Amino acid sequence: GSGVCSAGLRPKSGRPVGVVVKSVELADGGVTFADRGTGVALALERVTAKLSGVSSDTSQPLAFQLSAALKSGGQIGVRGSAVPAKGTLQARVEATALALAPLQPLTARYASVKLAGGEAALAGTLNAGAKNARLGFAGSARLSNIAVDDTAGTRLIGWKSLATDSLRLTLTPDKAEIDELRWTAPTGKLAIATDRTSNISRAFAREGAGTPLIAKDDNSGDAVGFPVPIRPVRLEQGHPESSTASVHPAFVAQTPRPPPTPPGP
Repeated sequence: GSGVCSAGLRPKSGRPVGVVVKSVELADGGVTFADRGTGVALALERVTAKLSGVSSDTSQPLAFQLSAALKSGGQIGVRGSAVPAKGTLQARVEATALALAPLQPLTARYASVKLAGGEAALAGTLNAGAKNARLGFAGSARLSNIAVDDTAGTRLIGWKSLATDSLRLTLTPDKAEIDELRWTAPTGKLAIATDRTSNISRAFAREGAGTPLIAKDDNSGDAVGFPVPIRPVRLEQGHPESSTASVHPAFVAQTPRPPPTPPGP
């Protein structure tokens, strides 16, 4: 059932009145997020949400479900529970085919490149309010069909899939761990000019870029990064290309694609 009472209402006993709502549901909603600083905007469509066990006693667990579609492409779903009084949360998170195109304004702050295509997916467990980390995620993640071009429209780098089944990410402390990373069908072109700069170094050496990805501690001056230890990286179906004009005569080197695997008997 459900119950409603005005705030501060007390019966003759002097004890506050408890309020419990069995469920609260939202259907076919829409939400838009916009960051004016980076220019990134995301629009959620067909948002459905459900809260179960809503209570004025914040020490009681609150169950929740959320699903939505991104206008730019992709689906997200979250299901779990939280204890408001403790500030803790545990949830199962799944996201599929999330288009990366809306992140182009953020990419442009750090490099003169265009994120021409790509999708992201992840599935795992999200925890918040734990003693050892403010926020943590453990599960799988994948970046698919990535295409990064320079300002002239020439492909710098791309790949079919960059995936792991063992991503562990925490905030406070900031740390990410990957047991194995699988990189499938990477492609790219490395061109070295006569001044020995490369097309890639020039693309990422943008003047007037935003805040650097690696900051420095104001007190010690040491770099404050986000450590990401990766153990094995498995490369499959690579097809890089390189050329140089810094030596004479200039040359172009191309790694041939591996032959297709013959069918079994």
